[in-house]
Amino acid sequence: MSAAKVFGPLLLGALLTLFTTEWRASVDRGRKEGLELRRLAREFLTAASDYAERRRTAGQPSVQPLHDTARELALRLEEIKARRPWWRTLSPVLAALAPDRLDEAVASGWNGLSDQARQTRHAAVMEVVHRIDAQVGGTARALEHPWRPPVLRWFAFWQKVPS
Repeated sequence: MSAAKVFGPLLLGALLTLFTTEWRASVDRGRKEGLELRRLAREFLTAASDYAERRRTAGQPSVQPLHDTARELALRLEEIKARRPWWRTLSPVLAALAPDRLDEAVASGWNGLSDQARQTRHAAVMEVVHRIDAQVGGTARALEHPWRPPVLRWFAFWQKVPS
């Protein structure tokens, strides 16, 4: 019996075992990262919704919780972008979460508005916030399926982010 007949199947079995354990570990890591990203996105969505709702009812809420949650979400997205620089869909979300862009899209433009104009502004703000949330959700889905071919990921990233 030759060594190739013995070591060939042994080597193939070892490689298959390595592949499946690495795949499983990658999926588990991706699920944890995806859950954390979804939690941060939910906190941002809650803070933005609360801010917009208070502004809609002519309140003067603090913008600080909105900025804090946006900063935490942006930091996590920056970490993901550093590990996956080929994911082009992260840059528009990070740009939308920048403090000046976030102020322009969500926090400013409320003063001196009539009740009807406040309703319209509220709807526009919530549309922007939901687009950001949808894009972050697509990123979380991509993290949860780490070895999915990039072609299939394009279907998860079709949502537009405000420019």
